[in-house]
Amino acid sequence: MAISRRLQAAKRGFCLRRADLGLATLLGRQYAPEPGHLFLASVAQLGRHEWIELPDGRRARLYLDDEVVVCYGQHDIPGRYGARVGGSMPSCALMSSSGVAGAWEGQNDVDDRPTMLQPVGMLGDLDGRPLNLARFGLPMVERYVASLPVFAVLEPSRCGREAPAAANLIRGLSNAGVRVAAANMAGIGSAGDYWHMVDAGAVAVRDFGNCGLASTRHVSADTLRRAVYALLADLERSSPEHGVSERALPDAIVIQVSDGLSQQAMVNMIAAPWFRQNVDRALVVARDVASLAEYASMARKGGIRIAAACGLIVPDPLVVSEAVDRLGLRVLSRQQLLDPGVIGPLMLSR
Repeated sequence: MAISRRLQAAKRGFCLRRADLGLATLLGRQYAPEPGHLFLASVAQLGRHEWIELPDGRRARLYLDDEVVVCYGQHDIPGRYGARVGGSMPSCALMSSSGVAGAWEGQNDVDDRPTMLQPVGMLGDLDGRPLNLARFGLPMVERYVASLPVFAVLEPSRCGREAPAAANLIRGLSNAGVRVAAANMAGIGSAGDYWHMVDAGAVAVRDFGNCGLASTRHVSADTLRRAVYALLADLERSSPEHGVSERALPDAIVIQVSDGLSQQAMVNMIAAPWFRQNVDRALVVARDVASLAEYASMARKGGIRIAAACGLIVPDPLVVSEAVDRLGLRVLSRQQLLDPGVIGPLMLSR
C-alpha cells in the first residue's frame, strides 16, 4: 500500500489534529526520537487504552495490529508510571488516548498494563527531515499582556472524574452572558478537557498542543511562558481552529492549569511575574483543607487574587466552615459555579 493511503487508513491521534500529513513520508533512515516527533506504529498489545481519540473527537476502538499515527512525548505520574523519550525505542507505550507515546517506565501491573505499540517508522517531509508537532504549532510569543480578563483555574491534582472545574466556570460565565474563550495549559493532550470546554459553551478552545507541545512534563519554564503567551494572543483573535467553528470574539478567557505540570513547575509558574500580570483572578480546586491551604498560599504569594475555591471539599459542611473561617475563602459547589447570579459578580466585579 502506498504510504499516503497507509497514513489515511491509520488511526490518527487527537494531538496531531494540526499536523498536515499530505506530504508526509516514512523515513528510511533512523533518527533518535525526540518529544513531538511523529511516527507510524502498530498495536502490539492492548492495555489500559483500548481506543484512540481522533482529531474530530470520536473514540476509535483499537485492535491488535491496527496502525496508528502518534507522536513521542514524556509523561509521569509520581509513584505510579511514566514515559521517557530518547535512545533506542524498539517499542513504546501509548500514554494518552490522544496519541502520545513513550518508553514505558513503571510496573507491569496486569490490571493496569499499558497499550504497547511497535514503531513502523518515523514520519518525515519530502526533504527527509523528521516531522515534529512544533512545525505545525502557533508561533511562540516572547512578550504579551492580555487585553481581556483572564481567569485561571488552578487544579494541581485532578479531583474525581466529573467535568473539570474549568468547564463549569465556563458554563457559569456563559450563563451570565459572557463570551468565554478557554485553554488547557498543562497535561498530555487529552481530548476530554478540550471537548468539555467546547460543550460548556466556550466560543474558542485551545490547548498546549496548539503550540506544538506533545505534553507539558519536563518542558522548560521559558517554553511554558511563551506557549501561554501564544495561546492568549491566539484566543483574543479567535482565529479558526481545525474542525471547530468559532462562534464569536470573546469577552474573557479561562485557562486551566492542572496536574500536567510537576508540583514545582506549577509553583514556579504561579510565582512568576508574567503569570500574575496576565491573570485577573483564580479559582482554586482542592481535595481537602490541607491541600487548599497549600495552593491558596502558593497563589497569594504569587500575587494572584483568589475569587473562590471548589472541589471535593464541598460535600463536608465542617470542612467548608473550616475553610471559610481559617483561610477566608468562599467555597463553591458545582451548582454555584454554574449559577450566573453567583459566578458573574464573583469573577467580574471590580
